[in-house]
Amino acid sequence: MWGDVITNPLSHKELAALHAKFVVPLVVQDMLRGLEPLDDVAEYSMHDILGELQPDTALLCVALSAQHVGAHTAHIPIGKTLQIRAERIVDEYGPLWLAYEQGRAQMDDAAVADLLTHIPEDLEEMGDLLLALCGELEEDHAISAILCDILGAEAHMHMEFAEMQLEKLALLDSEPPELPSTAQNEPVGGDNVVPFPQYRKQSMAR
Repeated sequence: MWGDVITNPLSHKELAALHAKFVVPLVVQDMLRGLEPLDDVAEYSMHDILGELQPDTALLCVALSAQHVGAHTAHIPIGKTLQIRAERIVDEYGPLWLAYEQGRAQMDDAAVADLLTHIPEDLEEMGDLLLALCGELEEDHAISAILCDILGAEAHMHMEFAEMQLEKLALLDSEPPELPSTAQNEPVGGDNVVPFPQYRKQSMAR
């Protein structure tokens, strides 16, 4: 699917690097362990951080976080399903993200278009599973339920934005004006905005 990009499962070191880069998955993990509070301020901060991400990067961040929620609720069938599906997305997008960040990969316009067409459906799947799990959890898993609600809502929000961007790209493809080169790598403001390098401006620029 990604051409020359090797999509082998992530090593523990690579997975740790992604967690450290995105921060939110680490916070989710600590909240589930009772090491971090999940109060109104924390909820607002999570929505704010996730909302600032581009949809392609938000998908990876949500999936990394959902892995922890799924593992914590694996005693429920849908929790185990969430864990498995989140791991699939992380294994699919994680190596690609790292390859671009480290300058080890290139992607042509056709591959970019192929990638973008899958992002909305993957965001929708994550959102649906997270919100479904939220409805299944009992009071003794209140933290997990709140995290599911936050992550699920953000996944659906980014799904809608990703679909809008795809529609815009489809309109641009039917017109003669030049598109920005996928080789451009302009900086994007904010440490929390970490879209895939190389094609971020063309794909998901706000």
